[in-house]
Amino acid sequence: MRERKLTPIEVRHLRDRLAQGLAAAHDKLIFHRDISPDNIILVDGKVEQAKIIDFGIAKAAGADERTVVGTGFAG
Repeated sequence: MRERKLTPIEVRHLRDRLAQGLAAAHDKLIFHRDISPDNIILVDGKVEQAKIIDFGIAKAAGADERTVVGTGFAG
């Protein structure tokens, strides 16, 4: 997005792709908790290859679940 502005159609496609990615995580009871432009990458600048990154402070919804980064507790 720093290289060029997205067209309105690309913005809609990006919205839908990110919503699908978040829905897939939510289906597994994982909540990102830090969605921002810095945590979205466009592989080769392509909206259809957008990825949500940095689940470092994600929260698992299970009562006994804790956020883990690598092998350590993070939150």
